[in-house]
Amino acid sequence: MAVLLAFSASARQQAVHKDSPLPPLDAETLYLLTLEHGASIDMKPGEERFLQLWIQKCCVYSRAIRTAVRYSMDPRPDASIDPYSGILTISPEARAGTRFRVYADVENGRRIVSNDVYIETRESNPLQGSWRQVSEIACDGLWERPPSTTMQELRFRNDGTFTATWIPFETYKDYWGFYTFNKPQGRMSLGIRAGNYIPPTFEGDGAFTVTEDETQRYLRLTGLSLGRHRSDTEGQDCGAEFVAPK
Repeated sequence: MAVLLAFSASARQQAVHKDSPLPPLDAETLYLLTLEHGASIDMKPGEERFLQLWIQKCCVYSRAIRTAVRYSMDPRPDASIDPYSGILTISPEARAGTRFRVYADVENGRRIVSNDVYIETRESNPLQGSWRQVSEIACDGLWERPPSTTMQELRFRNDGTFTATWIPFETYKDYWGFYTFNKPQGRMSLGIRAGNYIPPTFEGDGAFTVTEDETQRYLRLTGLSLGRHRSDTEGQDCGAEFVAPK
């Protein structure tokens, strides 16, 4: 699935086109619109983000789309959104665990696209973000080694979903599902919902630790197996280590 970026019209663009309004979007484009890829939006207290409309279509190409859109959100004291630019601002005082919804009104009601925003901190959800594998752990715990094929993207979202991908390409994912974790106990559970390739050796219950230094974060998974790439013929593993930028 190729991703096509759709740029919303800023207040300045709208003023420029006041006497010559933009042509309306065709029905197919209007139907395919999503807000921020359709995936839930992860943000942190004090963060600011420019929201955008996206289209997903079958062919490998991209084009910019300019359209009239007005943004809004569920009323909240700890967040605000500029109706014309789509800049969403989260207050530094926003509480972890907060969830609300944002809306994009396209062409004065022809289509209203919405999405959920989840506010978390690394203290409340240390797993959040995108991780890259650097080693695997033997089931006897006696050695670690670089796997023959490393998982290049293990992404945990704040809505409780995850995706796993050995070789990222466009929007391709190997498999995806849901996860839960108990931070005090250092335990986690992953369940696969669907996928393009689901490894037969997957085992989703185990332990985790997250540490960091000045430049990186480190995720260590033990007692579970995310499986192997379809081209990997090595035996069972029982854990892995991942890194992510700090």
